[in-house]
Amino acid sequence: MTILITILMIIIGVLLGLGTAWGALFALNRTSKLLWPVTGIFGGLGSVAAIQLLSWGPTIADVSLIPAIVGAVVLALVSVYGFYIIKNYFHNMRTKN
Repeated sequence: MTILITILMIIIGVLLGLGTAWGALFALNRTSKLLWPVTGIFGGLGSVAAIQLLSWGPTIADVSLIPAIVGAVVLALVSVYGFYIIKNYFHNMRTKN
């Protein structure tokens, strides 16, 4: 793969990760400044990982869209879940006396 295609995969993943963060924060009625970059990074990683594993469905510039979308959204949702698990764990540790 060329560098340009890899950059396109990462951009698609980051945008989908940020969209997932927005949806999760909207659904949970919360705000978080740290969750945005976390889901962006994990969305990009999920997109690239899914495209490396699968090449199925419609493509744009040799990027399979369905694996990119699914990988970015799933890994971003896992990062949102993990973010709040860790946040609640440390919050409970601080308030427990």
